[in-house]
Amino acid sequence: MEDRRHVFGEPPWIGFLGEHLSFEFRSLFFRRLIGWKKRKPRKSLLHLGSANHLLHGFENVDFYDYKIMAKKFLGKIDKDIKYVGHDLRYRLPFPNSSFEGAFCEHTLEHLHPFDAKAFLKDVKRVLKPGSIFRVVVPDLDLYLDFCGGKIPNEKFQKFNSPASAVWSLTQNFGHRSVWNFTQLEAELLQAGFESVRKEAYSSGSDSRLLHDLPRRAWESLYVECRS
Repeated sequence: MEDRRHVFGEPPWIGFLGEHLSFEFRSLFFRRLIGWKKRKPRKSLLHLGSANHLLHGFENVDFYDYKIMAKKFLGKIDKDIKYVGHDLRYRLPFPNSSFEGAFCEHTLEHLHPFDAKAFLKDVKRVLKPGSIFRVVVPDLDLYLDFCGGKIPNEKFQKFNSPASAVWSLTQNFGHRSVWNFTQLEAELLQAGFESVRKEAYSSGSDSRLLHDLPRRAWESLYVECRS
């Protein structure tokens, strides 16, 4: 479903004091309840920032979603689907070299740069040598093209001005950082990854990681690297 929260001047999606307090309380509660411990992976692939896009064959990791947890407990989600509630600002609960590949779509921009840098290093830690990490983010360069008078995709026409597009990219949906290929490449290399390259929607080196959502393709940058 296309998200309609893009009109400049609408109330923020995340930003009210109560929302921040609720978020931090939930993080603290579950971290204390579950505790930090290394989990033995039950799947060979890692899906970071899964939200409701839960994938077979992956350890699906995202912020503690009580609705998903309840559905898993009640058996309303396929038993083969593995879900791990976790705050991505903290160290991933897996041993070193646990996974054969990782997929992360429209998640990195929800982390502050400080947390994003630590997150990328930790993804490198839990991947086996030579594994592919596929990361997808909103592409700052596409938005800059739009601000320069180009129409990278007809869906950019939903913005009534360049200012509203920039607002949506930088402040809407709980976004905390912005990325283009130059910045993402630099941070991935600094985190220890190699062979950083651009890819296209639903195209990449490891077919198991090609789970890009079609509805996000119009604004997305697709990047792969090797651990």
